[in-house]
Amino acid sequence: MDPRRGELKLSVKALNEETERNAYQQYRAQVKREAKFGTFADLLAKRNTTSEK
Repeated sequence: MDPRRGELKLSVKALNEETERNAYQQYRAQVKREAKFGTFADLLAKRNTTSEK
């Protein structure tokens, strides 16, 4: 949405980025369901938060 003109703007690039973002989020959700421990990044984040305490 163009705030100055009040018009909608459509972009193929934005559509592709949104599609990729949604696919990545679905992948992450699937990985979390399948792996009880989470992803490698989740494990590192969890480790860093527990070591800081």
